[in-house]
Amino acid sequence: RAIITATKVDINPGYAGFGNCPVGVSGFCVNDDVAIIRLGTAAPTDAKTYKLYGAAVGEGTVFTMVGYGTTGDGWDGYVAGSAAFRTKRMGRNVYDLTDADDEANFAPGSAREVWYADFDGIGRDGTVIDSFCDFFGVCGTTLGNTVESNIGGGDSGGPSFVMVDGEYQLVANNTFGFAGGYGPRGGFGDGMGGILLDPYRAWIDATAVPEPGSLALLGLGLTGLAAFRRRRS
Repeated sequence: RAIITATKVDINPGYAGFGNCPVGVSGFCVNDDVAIIRLGTAAPTDAKTYKLYGAAVGEGTVFTMVGYGTTGDGWDGYVAGSAAFRTKRMGRNVYDLTDADDEANFAPGSAREVWYADFDGIGRDGTVIDSFCDFFGVCGTTLGNTVESNIGGGDSGGPSFVMVDGEYQLVANNTFGFAGGYGPRGGFGDGMGGILLDPYRAWIDATAVPEPGSLALLGLGLTGLAAFRRRRS
């Protein structure tokens, strides 16, 4: 397997650090957590590449999340030490909630920049666990214990995809997780989220040229967001 050194990282200029808001905006901001990495050499010709999805997506969209982070299950949570650099895992979840543009003070109708999802499931006692329904009244059905997934430590910066005509297209990155308080960390009731890429398309296009073949998108945020205030565009 090829190991390629990065020669440059371009961080989105709106990113002020995980949890930091623009001047004059209060709260806990996770927006703009996207960067472009320039590789020292072109990626191998057999490396899989993906198109950016060509439009905004709305709440209720199913994301396929991919990463190399911690694994586990909804009943018992994360398995310590299970992250593996060469073990790729995938799972799906439903994008439930949105944070709008922090530079616009989260004004309704401003760009949808951050996505959130909760890890729904059926407990061993048959109880339905749906934390966003309990906290925010945003209720939905689980994709099933064998499909619905969380993200874990080591998945930060990984991609989320939507399926278009049988082809996976890149729609978001995965940058943070948070405890729901229902059971073991990483289990049912916990939440996750990341950055929707459509609002950053102009910046990506301008920054990626002239060598898109040697670039990679990355989210810098760390898993471990403790709580968030509900804001919807």
